[in-house]
Amino acid sequence: MNSLEKLALKFPLELKCENCSEASSIKIRLDESSFDWKCPKCGFVHTSLFGLDVTIGVRLLERSRYELTVEQDFSMAIVMAAMGLESEVSRLFDKWKSLDADRANLPLTREQCEEELRRMGTIDRKIDAVSQLLVNQTMDDFVSAHMGLREMLPKFPSLQVGSLAEGFQQNLFWPRNKILHWGEAKDSFDEAARCWSIAALGVRILREMDLERRKCLN
Repeated sequence: MNSLEKLALKFPLELKCENCSEASSIKIRLDESSFDWKCPKCGFVHTSLFGLDVTIGVRLLERSRYELTVEQDFSMAIVMAAMGLESEVSRLFDKWKSLDADRANLPLTREQCEEELRRMGTIDRKIDAVSQLLVNQTMDDFVSAHMGLREMLPKFPSLQVGSLAEGFQQNLFWPRNKILHWGEAKDSFDEAARCWSIAALGVRILREMDLERRKCLN
């Protein structure tokens, strides 16, 4: 492993050996789509490949969970949780903008997608834009129409249908900004756990939107 690989951002995985059932924990580079790992007990070598649903956002959420429960770096857990949700917003915007451009035979680069998203400014506006792009409605309307998602909201008293995008901004990204912009890093376990849960819910909603948009391709 070279020095750059050692410095690369990683996320943890909890694994179990297929040969001897020994539990093992390893760290994988954020950009890796496949990896090999050797069981420390029996030496069996596993070759693993991530599914398409294990996106960068999902991996960052797993890193956030690790910081929360293992390292107990609660401020870092908040930063990683916000990164996970923001990564999913950017990925889906780029994915569907690019697919739409391809179908229309129009030139569009990733840099152009990023610039369009960046011009929106705040994360609540980006969430609104991605919602319209994926399902042609607001996140509030989408969640209201899906019982499984709607029934999850009572567990999140800080999030309300009618202002979900603003809720994600205020309850996840404002705490993130407090850490990164002002260096205030005295967060508690409960604060970090709440941010992780909110980010995980946001990723879940975006995944459901993505699935809904994919149905239109059939």
